[in-house]
Amino acid sequence: MSRIMLLDGQYQHTLAIAGELSRDLEADIIGVAPSSRSHLHRSRHVRQTVFAPLAIEDDYVETIVRLAHEHSPDAIVPVGYYSFSKLIAAADQLPDGTALVAPSAGAFAVAESKYASYELARSVGVDAPADYTDALLDSSARESLTFPVFAKAKLERGGQSTAFVADAHALANLDVAGLGGDILLQEYIDSDPYTYAYSGFFVDGEAVVTHQHIELRSVPRHGGSGTRLRTIDESDVREQGQALLRDLRWTGVAQVEFKRRRDGQLVLMEINPKFWASYALASRSGARVASAAVQHFLGSAPTSRTTASRLRPDLEMVFPTREALYVLTHRREENLMKSLGAMLWPPATWDLELLDLYAHIPMRGQRHRAES
Repeated sequence: MSRIMLLDGQYQHTLAIAGELSRDLEADIIGVAPSSRSHLHRSRHVRQTVFAPLAIEDDYVETIVRLAHEHSPDAIVPVGYYSFSKLIAAADQLPDGTALVAPSAGAFAVAESKYASYELARSVGVDAPADYTDALLDSSARESLTFPVFAKAKLERGGQSTAFVADAHALANLDVAGLGGDILLQEYIDSDPYTYAYSGFFVDGEAVVTHQHIELRSVPRHGGSGTRLRTIDESDVREQGQALLRDLRWTGVAQVEFKRRRDGQLVLMEINPKFWASYALASRSGARVASAAVQHFLGSAPTSRTTASRLRPDLEMVFPTREALYVLTHRREENLMKSLGAMLWPPATWDLELLDLYAHIPMRGQRHRAES
């Protein structure tokens, strides 16, 4: 039986990963989170709980390395961006015999950079948004902009790092610091509101287990995390996502996100080099990405349970707690009844696991430092 240290337990989607690993691999899960009120520390799937600061904090790596030496897990599974970024850079500090379930530093560096990702896309024949970043500093370039445009952080940083910019006034008042301080300004792909995603686990760029979905509703409403999604199987999404990851010789989990132009052409939005917030849909639909990844990094061939082709087509899932939290904190611009209707109709499965329901309930007052 494997001992798996699962990080970032403050994120709700760690629950789907923990449940999958405990069921598929019969793994003992060591849940790492900043507080006893974190989602993962209240889950029935976790055998042992330990505390660590948030990954953005200076002593995060030191704490994870210490915990790894104390508990000797067979594998460490990061979930959030900062955990991946910091631990990839510090992989040589982990104990011998503990596998870090993460891609190579070189591939990760390309994926986390929007500029590098778009250059890669164009080199393999995948469309990327037009770039208007010069308009941030050049007033003449700004005057020639056609609105709306889209702003995003140049580097992946986790959390919300995008903004819809409707007009010149919105651009002048753009919260650049809130987006990370170093941003891209680019074409807004407005043909439809949906995001198309190709996700999975890959070895040397080749797919082991994959999943596709379309994001029908998100929070925030432009470029946010999905609150209503549906599984799909579209050849161009698969082929273009695969082309990017094959060129990177990607080994690990990843999600490639696209929008469509009015003529149907896919346009790359980003390569997400971590577990995505809607992971529960992939796992529930049969794409056992986390299990396949852990098996590979432990040196085992993925079993038929984790790679069998039994994906459920057209499965819709809603994420009601994520939707509710957003609506309650944006009451002026959100319609509660419309939001409630979107979660209830048409009927769809929920991301909640009834036997682990307590762990899914958001709790206030979570400390941002490790608790003793």
